[in-house]
Amino acid sequence: MPSPRTSTRSLRVLLFLCLLLPALGCASSNQTEERSLSDVVEALREEGVRMQVAGPVSQEVLSAPGQAYTTDGGTMQLYVYRSETSATLDAQQLKGRGQPTGDQSSYFQGGNVIALYFGDAVDVERALSEVVGPRIF
Repeated sequence: MPSPRTSTRSLRVLLFLCLLLPALGCASSNQTEERSLSDVVEALREEGVRMQVAGPVSQEVLSAPGQAYTTDGGTMQLYVYRSETSATLDAQQLKGRGQPTGDQSSYFQGGNVIALYFGDAVDVERALSEVVGPRIF
């Protein structure tokens, strides 16, 4: 049977780890932050993307409402979902359809956001990758 001193030391180590791991980013990957459209737009603008609202938009395979923007070198569509799970399911639908031949579009997904970019500005693609998430194709 462990001594009371050993049990106290074990509890202290356990408490320390419980406090340290989330601070280091080692918390459960299920704890993703759900972002709003305004959060994403603000972050893209902070990355230097100049964008103006073009109006609401929809895509056949995407279940969330979208907002279109004109940017330097193209147009962008942002879709913000209620959950990461819904966004991931729709991203899989996009992947299943594949990219149209000759299309200069780039699709990004991260957390509860999907972004479609139709253009050729490398700085916009870089910002989308930083703010939204990795390019899915």
